[in-house]
Amino acid sequence: MIDFIREFDIYEEICVAGRDYLLVHAGLGNFYPGKDIEDYSLADLVWSRAEYDIEYYPDKYVVTGHTPTQGIPGNPNPGYIYRHNNHIAIDCGCYIPGGRLAAICLDTGEEYYIENS
Repeated sequence: MIDFIREFDIYEEICVAGRDYLLVHAGLGNFYPGKDIEDYSLADLVWSRAEYDIEYYPDKYVVTGHTPTQGIPGNPNPGYIYRHNNHIAIDCGCYIPGGRLAAICLDTGEEYYIENS
């Protein structure tokens, strides 16, 4: 199990359907324009919450979890996938009453949900 966990990458950069994505658990802590992804610490990527009011990259979508969409200030549709400023937040608060488990197909943009019962 330890070896399995050690093999995990703390972020993933992919291209799907001609769009570039950065997949990261939480956000980009201590962000500043021009900072290389390799310069972020484990804590920056796993524990720092995303700043949804800024666009990290104009040419890349940042897909995050960690922050339930119910907790994103100004979110007009809490509990559903949030898309704004090239962010895609997919933590829809499954553990919160009224929350749901969410997934997104990056090929098509389709969203999938399972309601919390």
